[in-house]
Amino acid sequence: MKKLLGLENISIEFDKNPVVKNISLKIEDGEVFGIVGYSGAGKSTLLRSLNLLLKPTSGKVFYNHENVTNLKGSNLKKFRKQFGMIFQHFNLMETRTVYNNVRIAVDKKKGEKEKVVKQRIRQLLETVGLEKLANKYPQELSGGQKQRVAIARALINKPKVLLCDEPTSALDPLNTNTLLKLLKKINRELKLTIVIITHEIDVTKAICDRVSFIDNGELLALGSPSEVFINNTTSSIQKFISFNEVHARTLPYVKNKFGVHGKQIYQLIIEDENVVQPLISNIQELFSIKTIVLAGGIDVYGSSIVNNMFVIFQGDRTGVKKTLDYLLKLKVKIKQHGEDEVQE
Repeated sequence: MKKLLGLENISIEFDKNPVVKNISLKIEDGEVFGIVGYSGAGKSTLLRSLNLLLKPTSGKVFYNHENVTNLKGSNLKKFRKQFGMIFQHFNLMETRTVYNNVRIAVDKKKGEKEKVVKQRIRQLLETVGLEKLANKYPQELSGGQKQRVAIARALINKPKVLLCDEPTSALDPLNTNTLLKLLKKINRELKLTIVIITHEIDVTKAICDRVSFIDNGELLALGSPSEVFINNTTSSIQKFISFNEVHARTLPYVKNKFGVHGKQIYQLIIEDENVVQPLISNIQELFSIKTIVLAGGIDVYGSSIVNNMFVIFQGDRTGVKKTLDYLLKLKVKIKQHGEDEVQE
């Protein structure tokens, strides 16, 4: 992939208050790139700097290797046409049909024939699964359907990049899953670069190729979803995970259900699927340590499969220590619950 978008030492201030602080990153052509973090972290501000809806206080914005930071007038308008944008709230016109909500966004300056425009609208409505609802009004649609109208509208002028500002926040889990599948389909079939803001780890796991984690206006981590949310031990990211991940909510449940308060519980995070199968039997055979599995599950981070297990090791201290050393050599990540200690 080639670089399509770039930010170089971007800082943005409002009334001399820094909101984005010296962030640099590159977004590849055709990838799904996530911007993740707490509310108020500066995610939306950063997103709007990509298409210069917000101009940086300092730093540079690049598009196709060209410095576009200081574009003005017609050149700026032309640049912004490379972007479509959708939001948490759908911003549809209640008095217009689905078809006309898409039609209203057509760039009239292109002078396209009405027949061509109609055909493209029909194709887009088919792409987003609304071809049978073209004559319906927004009040007749579900939240997920409204967001799909917004996507069709954002794509009507054939942008190269789709910017998504919390597109799933107003949706229930079923509609969220449907929308994410649609975005991935659009990314794949239209070769569209997608930049998506979210505070949900599950969104990044489902569709993002790479993720940036933003906190208090600063870039704390950048990489694949598994690299950012499994391999990173930054306290802010670990705290964020604790609010998002089902595994963080599993621990108190396990303690209550199995009555293991006061006992040392280990969370094993295993990225290599070849390690999982013989693990428990090997520990028993090598170190005479009995492994009690309290809970477990599988996470999918893009193309990476990650196993999570909550276990108790029964045996003498020396055997447990050897077991932990053995696991670390196998590159199993160990979170030691009860003492807030994380081993890498």
